Amino acid sequence: MVTGGRDVVPDRGQLLLAGSVVLAVAVLGVAVLLNASMYAGAGMAGEHPAAATESAGQYESLVEADLHRLVNDTADEDALRANVTTYADRLARVAARSDGAVLDVRLVSTSPSAYAFEFSYVSPKLTYRTTLSIPRPDP
Repeated sequence: MVTGGRDVVPDRGQLLLAGSVVLAVAVLGVAVLLNASMYAGAGMAGEHPAAATESAGQYESLVEADLHRLVNDTADEDALRANVTTYADRLARVAARSDGAVLDVRLVSTSPSAYAFEFSYVSPKLTYRTTLSIPRPDP
């Protein structure tokens, strides 16, 4: 239909409405996908196997240095066991809060020249155990 030299399209309003609904649904879908990927990425960041291995290595280095200090600063074996138990409890709380990991350190054996400690780090992606040998201080 031509009126006064201009085309009149009676469905223009409906097309505009349908287009805006499609655009709104697309924007909403993208927002939901981005939100889901953000939460999935945040949950997986600390659980990546390489990150877990790095955390275990960092804790092992820290524990080994601290055990050297505890062995050098503690006079007898009973006091050393008590100090190591207290230290392990406190460090386990830190590891649980920061990495969601279970960390344990305990004195497993003694010899005239050294103490043997078992170090374990367990996270959802990694289980790591090793024995740390710390020499006794010279008398």
